[in-house]
Amino acid sequence: AVPTYHGTVIYRMDGEDDQLMPNCGDLLCKHDNPSCSAYVGGSEDIAAMHRDGDQVYYVGNRVYRIEKNKKTSLGNLPRRYGPDVLFYPYLAYFEEQNTLVVKHLETEEEVRRFEHITGYTQGNFFYKDSLYYVTAELQLVRLDMNTGEKEILEKKGATRASVYQDQIYYIKVPENESEDNRLIRMDPETKEKEELVQGVFYYNMLDEWLYYSTYPERKYYRCHMDGSGEMEIPVEEGLQAGCIWILPE
Repeated sequence: AVPTYHGTVIYRMDGEDDQLMPNCGDLLCKHDNPSCSAYVGGSEDIAAMHRDGDQVYYVGNRVYRIEKNKKTSLGNLPRRYGPDVLFYPYLAYFEEQNTLVVKHLETEEEVRRFEHITGYTQGNFFYKDSLYYVTAELQLVRLDMNTGEKEILEKKGATRASVYQDQIYYIKVPENESEDNRLIRMDPETKEKEELVQGVFYYNMLDEWLYYSTYPERKYYRCHMDGSGEMEIPVEEGLQAGCIWILPE
């Protein structure tokens, strides 16, 4: 999603030739109005791209499902505070600083409302009827979407949480700045934790491989899901490793 003078335009990159282009099949289109499949609107309160399974969504003041040279509007959203969590057909967002609302995107019905919820930062996902999120105080919390019960899974230092193959992953930031960040895997049923690798800045998973970047050396690596078999991934000289996104093929 790229902001322009006229509004936000969705770009895509085709894997065959790595060519970046607006998500629009009309070669004469200026990509500056709602009739364009790449154009998704003007100024936004909060906007982000989301992936849910093999579907990609743009969530701004409106919600769109994004496909090649196509967009499908899924309705409007009110002003929101902080990041959204999409688990289609539902979207969880903060209507006010401490009020979490869950909305059905197709019916636009509000299905849940939770009061006194601390705003979250990086690492929020939906898993087995619960919303997992990281608070501003870097606590990892599980919120039962049926009962509203909250459970603190990590009291301090958690960030960039995710779920993969029924296991929860997050980066544990140490209190002592001289120590390295650690990537932790936690069983959501037993709450048992296992340290996989150290010095992690960002990470992602695909098949049976764990991909991650490191800090402060800024390199890319991959290893097996248990942390063994570490291999450096070479990158272009001068490029500093950062985020790792794995998108639908």
